[in-house]
Amino acid sequence: MAAAGFCKLLPSSPAAITCHRPAPAGAATVYRPRRPAATVLHRAVREHLETFLASARAGDPDLRSLRPAAERALREYLRCGIPAHGFARVHCAACKHEYLVVFYCKVRDLCPSCGARRMVETAAHLVDAVLPRVGYRQWVVSVPKRVRWFLKHEPAALDGLAAVFMRLVEGALRRASPGAPRGVRFGAVLFVHRFGDALNSHVHSGSTSTCW
Repeated sequence: MAAAGFCKLLPSSPAAITCHRPAPAGAATVYRPRRPAATVLHRAVREHLETFLASARAGDPDLRSLRPAAERALREYLRCGIPAHGFARVHCAACKHEYLVVFYCKVRDLCPSCGARRMVETAAHLVDAVLPRVGYRQWVVSVPKRVRWFLKHEPAALDGLAAVFMRLVEGALRRASPGAPRGVRFGAVLFVHRFGDALNSHVHSGSTSTCW
C-alpha cells in the first residue's frame, strides 16, 4: 500500500472506489485483524464447551435454564474471526493492495469486540437519529431475588414490569416539572439487562428518560 495514500477498502468489484484522501500523519497503513482465537476467553470456550453442554443436557441443576440461543451464541463465538468460516476480499483500486477481512460472529452478549461494536453503533444511532437535544435522567429498576426468577422465565412478567416502570418514571418527571406546558411529551429508551457484575443471573432494567 502506498505510504502517501489512504485506502478506502471495499469488496473487490469493477466499481471499487479509489483512494481519495491522504493518510493522517502517523496513521497505520496496514490492516491488523483481531485474533479472538488467541484470547483467554476463546480458549476457555473452545476447550470446555462440549463438557459444559453435556453437563447441561445431563440435568445439572445450575444449568437447567440454559436456552438453545445460548448454545448457538457459544458456537458462533468459536467461529468469530476464523478465516475458514468466511471472509471478504477487499481491494484498493488506486494502489491495488488486496487482503482478506474475516467475518465476525456479531454475538450480542459473549464476544467482547462484537458486543462493544453493537453498543457503540446503538448509542450513535440514538444520539444522531432518535433522541432530541434535551436534558435526560437515568433510572434503574431492580427487584428482589425471589421475583427475578419470574422475570427470567416469564416474558409477560418482564413486559409488565417495564410498562409499570415507565409509567412511574413519567409520573415522577411530570410532578418534578410543575411549570411544564400542558402538551409536554414523555420519552424513554429502556434496555433490559440479564446479568450482574459477577455474570450471575440478575434481570433488571435501565432507562434514559426525558420530557420535552
